Amino acid sequence: MAPVVSWSTGRGPSAVTGRRTWRPAPGWPWPAGVGTPARIARRDTVFFGGTKPALVRQLAHRPVPPGHLLVFVFDIERSDLAGQLASLHGTGWCATQDWNFRLTGALTRYDRCVPGARPPRRVIVAYH
Repeated sequence: MAPVVSWSTGRGPSAVTGRRTWRPAPGWPWPAGVGTPARIARRDTVFFGGTKPALVRQLAHRPVPPGHLLVFVFDIERSDLAGQLASLHGTGWCATQDWNFRLTGALTRYDRCVPGARPPRRVIVAYH
């Protein structure tokens, strides 16, 4: 499974932007056996790693630049993706907050920063 990146585009509701989550209206003909809609819209989600294009390249081709990124990487893929994640800092993305989930992976928030500048202090939260 590929890591997931989501970002804020400012277009419509998105969990990333902090705006309210979209919910179907009462009586909406939702397909049977399907759960609730995703909290992060598909248009705000990118998969990278493996045979997918590099994350930095995908971000550069977005029609609307993201306001920030939420990147989830599974533990098993962390070392394989270290280079892609390191390249984010060189293109103006700094990791500002981490949530570590033991035996699962890590969710990291990236905010815009000056490319190559000293990264800001990170907040790290661990769940055991």
